[in-house]
Amino acid sequence: MRAAARVVDVRHERARLACDEQPSCPACRGGRGCALRWLGTSRRAGVEVPSVSREGLPLIVGQSVTIEVSDGELLRSAARVYLLPLAGLLAGPALVRWSGSASEAAALLAASAGVVLGWVLARLWVRHSPPSFTVRRERGGNGH
Repeated sequence: MRAAARVVDVRHERARLACDEQPSCPACRGGRGCALRWLGTSRRAGVEVPSVSREGLPLIVGQSVTIEVSDGELLRSAARVYLLPLAGLLAGPALVRWSGSASEAAALLAASAGVVLGWVLARLWVRHSPPSFTVRRERGGNGH
């Protein structure tokens, strides 16, 4: 996946990027529930990166760059995000059944709790270890 971005701030050896265009992911483009939409185009979307590009050149405010995420990395991150809540959804009722309480209300409550716990764990995991990506400076265009 590639997205065009612009450097909006450089401080303390970190640069903040904001996407110029919508990424190729249809869920991000539609503003739907993509958990990886930190590369998307919402107002708060942005990526913080080292202030030196892959080529070893400093990033400058207003400069155009390209953010690239490999397909494999995107799939790994999506698996983290979606499989943990799914595992919670399935494990919650299984634990209720294993414990001997076979009521439907208990199974529903356990499934809901499992989804919420899985979502929290997935969110923490992806925030702690986001997908790796590369930032490339664009040549020409803005004079930098």
